[in-house]
Amino acid sequence: MMPEMSGLELAIQLQAVCPECKILLFSGQAQTVDLLQKARAQGHSFELLSKPIHPTDLLDGIRSALLLAES
Repeated sequence: MMPEMSGLELAIQLQAVCPECKILLFSGQAQTVDLLQKARAQGHSFELLSKPIHPTDLLDGIRSALLLAES
């Protein structure tokens, strides 16, 4: 938990400053799914990986983000 903003709010701000950045969100909080749905309804697109995450799943998420960046 961050004191000033949520990770999703940070991701939205980061994407506004650096639109070419690919962002993977990690969360163990159930409420993040609801926040992510609201962000998607506003036109934001982030991938959410649930904690705890297996290293293989993390690598798959990174590969997926990199492949999307190339296309």
